[in-house]
Amino acid sequence: MTYTIFDENFNEIMSGECFHQTNPNFEYLPNEESVSRPFGHFNFKQTIYKDICISNWKYDVQSNTKLHGRVSDDILCISHIHKGESRFSCGVVNTLISNNNSLNLYYLSGKNHWVSEIMKGNGHEKTDILISKKYTLQLIDKYPDIFESIRKKIHRQQSFALFEHGTFANSEFLQILDQLNNAYILGNASSLYIDAKIMEFYALLLGRHDKYGDDNLPSKLKEKILAAKLIIEENYNNPPSILELAQHLGVSSTTMKKYFKKMFNYTVFEYLFEYRMKQAGRLLDFNSDLNITEIAERIGYEHSCHFCTAFKRKFGITPSDYRRKVQKRP
Repeated sequence: MTYTIFDENFNEIMSGECFHQTNPNFEYLPNEESVSRPFGHFNFKQTIYKDICISNWKYDVQSNTKLHGRVSDDILCISHIHKGESRFSCGVVNTLISNNNSLNLYYLSGKNHWVSEIMKGNGHEKTDILISKKYTLQLIDKYPDIFESIRKKIHRQQSFALFEHGTFANSEFLQILDQLNNAYILGNASSLYIDAKIMEFYALLLGRHDKYGDDNLPSKLKEKILAAKLIIEENYNNPPSILELAQHLGVSSTTMKKYFKKMFNYTVFEYLFEYRMKQAGRLLDFNSDLNITEIAERIGYEHSCHFCTAFKRKFGITPSDYRRKVQKRP
């Protein structure tokens, strides 16, 4: 199955395969490319499996920009906006506004093209998990009770969005997204692992469907805790203290710690650690010109030995062993 993305003048930006054909020798490795246009720059990383495709986007746009797209067959898409704001519509799906940490499930019919309007700004990030209709129908047959809320909609073959206004991605969803993005490290075992994580994601997302907004947090407080998370991510190599972070956002440090943990299932320090390790993994994967000491400094460790200890605690191997394992891949 193929996809194609166009700019608002219907000039093709990119196209490709969503899923690979059955091949026992297929290597599940991310494929990364960049595209520049007068209206902005896009960095696109994609990992393709048999019935699932994980796409990560980072982009800067100079003005509000509409992108058009189509798929050659019906598909389901779990979409998470990490940073930024966009407006999405497809077929009978009216324009849906999504912003920071918004999550939704879309059914995209091959009969309709979709439109995504990206708001002007830098540092936009999003993840799309594309899932074949055939794969989802197999899950529906196996677990009909879990999929009851969308089963009939899928059989009607009309585009739809699960949530009218999107839903908030709490720590459980964010953890699964992180696990899916790093599953390729498992090599041939990644396919089985991906299957389990997609099922878990579906179960959580569909279970949330009738309970949207059940976290009982005021919207303004949510925005402040989200802002705290973004500040940590943007300053992870030299982060503010919890007191400085709380004062900057106009809340008490007690409130900051309590609701950060509630929303993300991590303390502030635990989230900083996890984010640093994620960045370390990316640098080891794609920056072979940096040595271990330089990577340690980049992610905020003054001493490389402390970084190596932390990395091994997280991944079970040293940074050097991790890099050698990555370099052995074809």
